Amino acid sequence: MKKVRVMFGHGDRRDAVPSRSLGVVMACVAAALSVMAAGCASTGTESGAGAYREDFAEVFGGQDAAGPEGGARSPWAIVVGVYTGMGAFDRAQSAAGRLRESFGLTGARAEPRSNGAVVLVGGYDSPADDRAQRDLARLHEMEIDGATPFRTAFLAPQGGPVEGSFPKLNLANARENHGDGAKYTLQVAVYESEDGREARRAAEEATQAFRRDGELAFYYHGPTKSMVTIGLFGDRDYDPQTGRRSKELRDLQQRFPYNLLNGRTIIERRIGGKRTQPSTLVQVPERR
Repeated sequence: MKKVRVMFGHGDRRDAVPSRSLGVVMACVAAALSVMAAGCASTGTESGAGAYREDFAEVFGGQDAAGPEGGARSPWAIVVGVYTGMGAFDRAQSAAGRLRESFGLTGARAEPRSNGAVVLVGGYDSPADDRAQRDLARLHEMEIDGATPFRTAFLAPQGGPVEGSFPKLNLANARENHGDGAKYTLQVAVYESEDGREARRAAEEATQAFRRDGELAFYYHGPTKSMVTIGLFGDRDYDPQTGRRSKELRDLQQRFPYNLLNGRTIIERRIGGKRTQPSTLVQVPERR
């Protein structure tokens, strides 16, 4: 029996798993999960996939993928699969079902989008939350038999936002005001306070300041935190399947490299050292 290596960003270990079974598993998680709906079902083999339940549980800190509050009730989630074209939602549902049944990610679910459907895991108050950033980073780095099937995962809003004082600056209205081609934006700041009104006011003031400086900035209010983003980007700027980013997007990230919490940098403690939390590409909400 050939041993294979399963690696994570925070370390690695060796598991005795048949290489044939691992091939079945990888066929099921590659290509943005699209093969999972069809390929795994045809193999009749669940033992290989079942062996990876603990691996996915480890990525999410040993918790259910939906998070302690339940992913469907949280305003943010991680997109691990994007589907477009005929039958997109059905394919997303099948992939989400396979993640739940074979890999133990019981919070995985499909959600429709105007241009197709997505598969979501996790549930977070804000993309700046330590747990959100940790889960996303570990999914990006998760390696199985030399492949990184979740390297293009990204955070996206999924809850009902608060309108705020300036609707035209609200990210929730961006597609209505700028067209459905506006799919992504760069999150550069988050504000939180025991008084949610203070956080919302600070985010709106920061958004207005960015606008005065010539930046296309937006705010987005969640239940307990508010975020600020800059720029609008479409398919030509970002490909979720390959991770390709346009020069305009890369340049913006160089100008705004960090995600700030109440105006200060966020220091993340990671295995092997520390890093300043970078700005994060997030999905613009669908039209309401």
